[in-house]
Parts: sequence; C-alpha cells; structure tokens
Amino acid sequence: MEVTSMAFDPAENETILFGGSPPNVWGYDNYTWAYQNGTWVNLSLTTAPPGSGRMGLVYDVADGYLLAFGGISFETCAQPFPSCNSTWVFQSGHWRMLPTTHTPPLLEDGNDYVVGMAYDAKDGYVVLYDSVRNLSYGPSTPETWTFHAGNWTELFTGSGSTQPNINGSAIGGWMSYDAADQEVYFFGGEANYTWAFSGGSWSAVNVSYGGRWFVDSGLAYDAAQGALVGYSFYNATNISGRPVYIYNTSVFEDDNWTFVGSFDSPVEWNEVLSYDPNLNGVITTGWGSTTWFWGSARLSVGGVQANPSSTDAGAPVQFSAQTYGGDPPYSYNWSFGDGATSSSVAPIHSYSGTGSFNVSVRVTDTNGTGVVGYSVVSVGPTPAATFLALPNPTEAGIATQFNGTRSGGIGPYAFAWNFGDGNASNASSPVHVYTSAGTYGVRGWVNDSRGESGSENFSLVVQSALKVGTLVATPNPVDLARPVNFTATVGGGVGPYTYSWAFGDGGIGGNLSNITHIFTTNGPFVSSMRVVDSLGAVATATVNLSIRLNASIFANVSGGLAPLPVRFEAEASGGAPGYTFAWSFGDGAMSAATNALHEFQAPGRYLVSLTVEDASGRTATASTIISVVASTPTGTSTAPAGQVALAWTIAAVAVALSAGVVIGAIALGRPGRRSNREPISPPNGSTDSSPPR
Repeated sequence: MEVTSMAFDPAENETILFGGSPPNVWGYDNYTWAYQNGTWVNLSLTTAPPGSGRMGLVYDVADGYLLAFGGISFETCAQPFPSCNSTWVFQSGHWRMLPTTHTPPLLEDGNDYVVGMAYDAKDGYVVLYDSVRNLSYGPSTPETWTFHAGNWTELFTGSGSTQPNINGSAIGGWMSYDAADQEVYFFGGEANYTWAFSGGSWSAVNVSYGGRWFVDSGLAYDAAQGALVGYSFYNATNISGRPVYIYNTSVFEDDNWTFVGSFDSPVEWNEVLSYDPNLNGVITTGWGSTTWFWGSARLSVGGVQANPSSTDAGAPVQFSAQTYGGDPPYSYNWSFGDGATSSSVAPIHSYSGTGSFNVSVRVTDTNGTGVVGYSVVSVGPTPAATFLALPNPTEAGIATQFNGTRSGGIGPYAFAWNFGDGNASNASSPVHVYTSAGTYGVRGWVNDSRGESGSENFSLVVQSALKVGTLVATPNPVDLARPVNFTATVGGGVGPYTYSWAFGDGGIGGNLSNITHIFTTNGPFVSSMRVVDSLGAVATATVNLSIRLNASIFANVSGGLAPLPVRFEAEASGGAPGYTFAWSFGDGAMSAATNALHEFQAPGRYLVSLTVEDASGRTATASTIISVVASTPTGTSTAPAGQVALAWTIAAVAVALSAGVVIGAIALGRPGRRSNREPISPPNGSTDSSPPR
C-alpha cells in the first residue's frame, strides 16, 4: 500500500491512515484504516473522500478533528467544491465534507501535489504549503494557507513572496510542527529545502545536509526524542544502468540534520510518518504493507493528557504524562499556560480565566537530561443562569411558568428546580401550581456536561386564590321600580380586578364593585357578579331575588247614596305567580273573585279589605274606604254625590298610604285604566243585609 496519508487522532487515541494503491495498479483507493493495539483495522466506511494520494491529513487541535485536504487525483472534479480538491473532516469515526467558503488552489490538469499540513500549536491554526504545477511539469506557484474554525485563509501567493519557492513541484516534501522549537518545518521538494514557519511568516533554515532527498519525504515530530524525524528515498543508478532506490532516515534537532543511515531505514516506497503516543515513537507503512517503528531508549515524554481537555473556569483538570527511558527517578516541571506551575507527577489545576492554554511539562532524569511534552486545554466560562417565574406574584391554583436562561459552561446542560413547597422538577422550563398562599424561596440550578453548576435563588409571592364573599342585595325581596343595591366582598388573587354583572332580567352592569339596579318586571331573578383578577383567575357569586308580593284594590266609586253598588277589581304583582283572592267588604259580605260587584245597602263608612296569597304561601293585603250616605231629608243641604265620593276617595288613599299598602280605590282612576268608571247596579233581587260600619 502506498501514496497514503496518516495522522494520530488523540480524540480516538488511534492512528488513522487514508488512501492507498495496490501494487502494480496505478490508481488511488479511499480506504480508512485505524491502528489499534498494534493492529491495522479497516473501518469500512461508506462515506469517505475520493481516492487520492498524498492527501494532507493533520489533527486540528483548535477545531477538535482530523482535517484532510486535496491530494493527487485523476478524477473529473465537479464545481463549486470539487470532490477531489475538497476539505474533509474525520471525527468520531466518520468522514464528512466541509463546504468552506474559500479553498486552496483547484487542481491543475487533474493533478495537485499537496505538500502537507501541520498544526501550528503556537499560533493555533493549521498551516498548508503547496507548490502547484501541472502534469507537463511547468513552472510552479507556491501558496501558503491557514485553516481555522472551518475556513481557509490564504496568507500570500506568488514566487516573489517570502516562502518556500521551489522551481518545480513540492512533491517529495512534507511538514511537521516541532514542539521543542515551537515552529512548523518544511523539508523536501526534490532538493534540500528546509524552511521554518512561525507567527505567519516563513524563513529559510540554513543547514548543511549532503543526502539527496528526492521524491517522497516523510516528516514527524518524535515527542519521545524531542526532535523531528525525516524519512525519504531517492533513486540511484547501478553499474548496469538499472534504478536502485536508496532509503534514508535523518533527525532534525537544533536547526541541524543528522544522517542516521540507509541500512536502518524501512525499504518502503512511501513518505508518511506519524508519532503515536501509545507506542511512544514514530510509525510508517508503505508498499509492502509493513508497519515500521522509530524509537529509542533515550529519555522521552509522551501521552501528555489533560482530563478534561475542554473544561469550565474554576473546574479541576487532572494532568498526566507518560515518561520513558532515561535514568529514573524523574522530576517534573509543569507550566499550565496561565502563569501557574507545579512539580507534581500528576497535578490538578483549575483555571480562573477562559481561553486556550498551552500546557507543557519538562521531565528531567537523574542525569540532568530533560525533555518536554505538550498539551492544550480549552477553558470556557463557568455555567451560570438567570431564573425567574411568571407571574410573580402569583396565586394559589394558578399555573406558574418557570424559566432558566443559561450562559457559559459546556453542553449538554441539565436543570433542576426546588419550588420551596416541597416539590421539585428537572425540566428546563417547568410549570408548577401552588396550593397555598405564602412567600416561597425558589432555587434553580444549571449543570453542564463537566459537572459544573450555576444556581440562583429568588422569592415568589403566592397570593390566596381569588374568591368572592356573599353577594348581598338590599332590599330582598325587592320592590318593582325601586333601586336595589348590590354589594360583595372580593378577596385573594392579584389585583386590579375587573367586574361584570348580570341581573337576571336582561340587564347588565359595568366594571363596578358595588352597583344599583332597578327591576321593572316580575321575577323571580338570579343576579350574578363575575370577578377576574390580573392573572386571569375568575370567581363568581349569585343571589336569588324575589319581587315583593303586592296587592292593589281598584273601585269605580269611593262613596255615594245608599243603596250604593260598587265594582271592585283586584291586582297582584311580585311573589310567585298563581294568586288567590279573599275580599271582605266591611258589611259582613265576602268574595273570592278576582273582580267583585257589591252593593252597600245602609249608610256608613265601610272598610273594604283584600288579601292576596301567592303560590308560595306569601300574603299581601290592601284596603279602601267606601262611604255610603242616606238620602237627603227635606230642607237639608248636602254636597253633591261626586264631591262626597272624591272626598272619601282621598281619605281612603291617605289611610292606605299610612298603612303601607297600595290602594286602587281612587274613583279618578289610575294609569293604564279608564279614569271614569260607570257605577254598576247590583243584579236584580240582590240584597246586602250586612250591618253598616
């Protein structure tokens, strides 16, 4: 397997290899392999970048995934994001393509020699250097790009810029970050080129190295050795004129290359190297599908871990490092990137600020030899939240909505509530109903995925439930056409209140707590008051009203000469309809008719009374006076009969009013009736022997 890309994925704690081409077949595969516990495992992913060779692959610490770009491909690539010149992400065991706004240069003639990429831990982004040329091996165009937060940015272009400017393709070169020098290095490109990148600028490294580096150079930082390890091959010609491949391994340290030798190098046509902290060394694999390891017994530190590597301000972080070789015991000097230090083997540190912190540990053995390991910790703000209840104040029996607005922390988040009345909830926005009035201490919590918590207390006032006392109507029973006053006591709830009235006779009342109404029609009625408070709670009260039972007498005359026939009419109102009548004419005669005709035989003043009983057994009475005078003797002067009748009628009204009854015995009539009624003669043969009164 050859023309592959390889990088260590610290999130999955395994080395990932992509690509490949079977022997004697010129083509590119898109296999994805993982090196786990000393064995390569084909992940058999259905979604992956197209087959390509020498694709750039590096772990992007800032964005938290393996970043892949470009490579050699002879496919026809569709725009605007060509499948063989696109940006891919490998995360949590899966590939996905990123539709970035800008990308490094498109393929030329279907062929793009991507030198490689390296994560610049000092500057916090991925660096890509590419020297593009077409298949006809024309002039090359160097370009330098950075990748951060999902987007590519080109720093500078053209051969006139200060950057590795290779007269030809950059094939054969590779890049790696040197943690000891905190710079990105490039080496290769069909010649002896060594360049350093730091702070957004390239600078040439003037080193002397006599080896011939031709196509395919691999470069990786060996954390155990604290230096860059390079591997390449070049072809030479033997005496028979046949090509012979020479494989070299060299070490770059303190701006110098040290040639290790050819005989100890893997005999593989490949160029990818990757440091595996699990092995504490550098591995490679190539055409022969053999995996090779580079390591030494010298003092080394690897597997520098921050647990967790993404945390909250104030939360404890556990640090550890794996130390190998040298002459123990070891001493440790940790620098946490925020000015704090520690000499513990596995210190615990909490950050008070936020941001990305570069952590380093220098391990020194008893011989005084020291090596440095690195890690990065991302610290966000401690979770906090603002908690509230709507409405506040609320009232018993009303649904109260609780809400928490979080900030900071690392999701996913969990909420908890204590409502202060013995009830609780784990919902983010719960609804709760209080059953009793009072002031409750409510507390809300928000917990993030790191176990950090933010909380807040507040008071919630709960009023008693809205209620209405007894609705009182005065007077009750009521008199028709006379005012009735309604009053009620409202308590609880949250003001202001809104009132509405319905009196049962079709009449309604406005927004008044006490109100007056006049009934003009017979009852009974049920009057009601409805109260709504500011929270929408509703309370009602009703009162049963009856109309006072009234009896009225109407007579066609109030007096006259004996014998005097009088026509009486009875009228009842109020009470419960279904009336019975009982007349007493004052002369011993009685009647149960609604309308009665009675003749007074003898002179006198007669008290005529009427008793009305309704269906419920209530009674009402009315009375009137009928004055009967004898025929006028000879020579005696008397008032005309009409005047006597009028005088007696007025007297009867006065008596009736003083007795508190309604009298209808006014000969002049009443509204709605004839004002002059004709005297009614008793029937033939009718006699009334009742004694006069």
